[in-house]
Amino acid sequence: METMLIFMLVILEKNVPTMELAFRELTSCLEYKVALVHQDIGQHAIVMPKNRHFDAYCEPRVVPVADVGTKLLLRDPPPKKEEN
Repeated sequence: METMLIFMLVILEKNVPTMELAFRELTSCLEYKVALVHQDIGQHAIVMPKNRHFDAYCEPRVVPVADVGTKLLLRDPPPKKEEN
């Protein structure tokens, strides 16, 4: 069975996992986490105060390739086009 490494964003409410979102790249997972936890999509959102209602973290997981696209929907943003 073929496997692949993904990064799971685990969202916690009152320190209890309530939702999980899958990402192919760690950078995408971390950017999404910072935007959610700090309620800001700016480049320097990490300096903003944290949301008091929930927290989140990214963790690596190894999953079967067959699950990707069927049981797991990867939420990575489309690649950005480079400007010349």
